[in-house]
Amino acid sequence: QPITPPRTEMETALVQIWQDLLNVRPIGVNQDFFALGGHSMLAVHLVDEIRRQITGQNVPLSLLLQASTVAEMAEVLQDDSLGEWSPLVQIKQGDPTKPALFCVHGAGGNVLTYRELADHLPPEQPVFGLQTQGLDGKLPLLDSVEEMATLYRTQIQRVQPQGPYMLTGYCMGGTVALEIAQQLKAEGYEVGLLALLETYNWNVMREESFWDKAFYWLQKFDFHWRNFTLLNWKQKRLFLGEKWAALKDRTKVWRGASSSSPKKEDRSEGQDPHALIAAVWANNDRVSIKYKPRAYDGTITAFTPAKEYSIYTSQDTGWEKLAKRVEKKVLPIYPAGMLLEPFVATLAAEMAKSIDATLHGDT
Repeated sequence: QPITPPRTEMETALVQIWQDLLNVRPIGVNQDFFALGGHSMLAVHLVDEIRRQITGQNVPLSLLLQASTVAEMAEVLQDDSLGEWSPLVQIKQGDPTKPALFCVHGAGGNVLTYRELADHLPPEQPVFGLQTQGLDGKLPLLDSVEEMATLYRTQIQRVQPQGPYMLTGYCMGGTVALEIAQQLKAEGYEVGLLALLETYNWNVMREESFWDKAFYWLQKFDFHWRNFTLLNWKQKRLFLGEKWAALKDRTKVWRGASSSSPKKEDRSEGQDPHALIAAVWANNDRVSIKYKPRAYDGTITAFTPAKEYSIYTSQDTGWEKLAKRVEKKVLPIYPAGMLLEPFVATLAAEMAKSIDATLHGDT
């Protein structure tokens, strides 16, 4: 397919940024960011360069969900509504007559991590993401899981006034999804699916000792290695590249944590996105740990890896004592892998079965 060169000043500037970040030349205005090797870590750098070189203001990572080519991105960036932040982001249109799957952000606050899951779900399945308020650097971060759930529930019901509602979330996102389900059921609405992805009851966890933390990091390395061994050679090269990019990016976030604050008055619209992410991450960790889940009168579908961190298995961090019923789905992967290629295809296949059972009344 012929490469279409940039036609406007905006497209020319974007092509240059893309080429520098992706190390690919030439790039046409209709080529897809992710097909060219882009991923969520590079997306952070992309929106930072757009802020510095083009807009002068923070651009949400979710921009990549609605505009993954230079041509689409140039059009969106020229739209006056770009600065209008919303917690609800459409990840996949699907069939608008069908109930959507609503995916709640993890501790990092953005929903780009659900893009691959949406891609692997059936084409007709609509998918929305719910991103953290405050990612724009202007609105305040919320102080509790309950506040988040109330905001997100309102947004969900704007696009889908009636159930059955289908909710999911990875890690901290599952905690918020649980509270959204509680609020919907309290108002008399039907929750058809509540799928928690590697989500635990953080509130009951004891304070970790030095040895707990040391063993956690040892297991973390072991689980990454185990996921690595499940890949073919091409996938291994991509895996190592993404992990290296993630490590470099996470280091910048850790550095940003020393100079960031979750308070609105300490943040500015044009600040370093790594400092902003650090503030979001710290706030989301804090609110998820202090959240005390109530008994849930419904079914929780818990997606877990083949092996779990010992800090989650050595104590009562599961949902059996809180939920009316727990359906556990163990995936043949290891922690931190279920939303990554190629493992996300397995998660999507199981999620599709749960969605089908929800919509057709199967058990």
